[in-house]
Amino acid sequence: LTAVFEDCLLGLKEGSSESLTLTPEDAFGFPNPDNFHYIELSKFTAVVPAEIGTIISFTQPDGTELPGIVREIVA
Repeated sequence: LTAVFEDCLLGLKEGSSESLTLTPEDAFGFPNPDNFHYIELSKFTAVVPAEIGTIISFTQPDGTELPGIVREIVA
């Protein structure tokens, strides 16, 4: 977390709801194009549908799991 992000969180109470607007530099940074993966629609199933917002898991070469989210569908 950045200092600006932490400052936004100070004073919040557990269970409260706030809306924050931060620049990428003050939040989690800019998207890394190396982290974008393109998957054929045929790889999706009824269990893991090709729908925007679907969270999927990618198995890394070392066996760990890395979550991803469907952001766009191009037919």
